Amino acid sequence: MTNSDPFTQDNFAAEWDRACDADPTNDPDFREKAEAAGLIHLVPVDDDALDDSFAEERGIVPGGLMWELTEAGRARYYAGKEPIA
Repeated sequence: MTNSDPFTQDNFAAEWDRACDADPTNDPDFREKAEAAGLIHLVPVDDDALDDSFAEERGIVPGGLMWELTEAGRARYYAGKEPIA
C-alpha cells in the first residue's frame, strides 16, 4: 500500500513537481501545508524565472510572487528523488 500523504519524503518531490508544472496536486492544500511546514516560501519573481518558456502559463509574471523551496524543502525534495545510477 502506498502512502498518498504529500509530506512523506517519498511523495513531497512528486507533489512539488506537480505544483511547479501547474498540475493538480494530490492535496489541494499542498502549498499552504508546505509553507506552514517551512518547506516553501513566496519570493518575488526574478529574471531567471521569467526566462522559463512556460513562465506565463504557470502564473510567473513581472512584479509577481512565486513559490520557492526553502533550504529544508530542498533537502526534503532531493531526499525523495531516486538516485541516478
